[in-house]
Amino acid sequence: MINNHYTGVRHSYGYAQIVDSLTRSAGSSEKVLPKYGGFAKLCLEERENTETSAEDLIKMEIHRLSEDEFCSGASFVQRVGGSHEDDGWIISFVHNERTNTSQVHIIDTQKFEGAPVAKITLPQRVPYGFHGTFVHNNIHGHVNTRSEKKLDSLKFIY
Repeated sequence: MINNHYTGVRHSYGYAQIVDSLTRSAGSSEKVLPKYGGFAKLCLEERENTETSAEDLIKMEIHRLSEDEFCSGASFVQRVGGSHEDDGWIISFVHNERTNTSQVHIIDTQKFEGAPVAKITLPQRVPYGFHGTFVHNNIHGHVNTRSEKKLDSLKFIY
């Protein structure tokens, strides 16, 4: 995912969920599905040399979730008045399998490896794979009249 204001133009940052290779869930049909144990911030304009590779690699920052926590449905939300491409937050649903609780984690993208700036505990479990998106309240200024009529009746956008 990226800052939506940079869609279709050159951008310096991308964000992705990281598969936790040690933990996978098996469903009743015996399919093995990956679980996401954190996020990566890809700094596309910065390079990093490593001892294991002669090639320059893209710089990457990691935000790891706590043990037994897994995420899905992440979105980038730009900070109002933000002056940099990475000035915003990653917002994601996070489920703790030990306590069976779900939260929304809000991660400052400029302090990506630090603790979330907020954790909002939800009243019920949010299943893996559930996705949402952030829509700024000025959406009516960015849609055509035909779509706007449909949006007027919506209370929530999922």
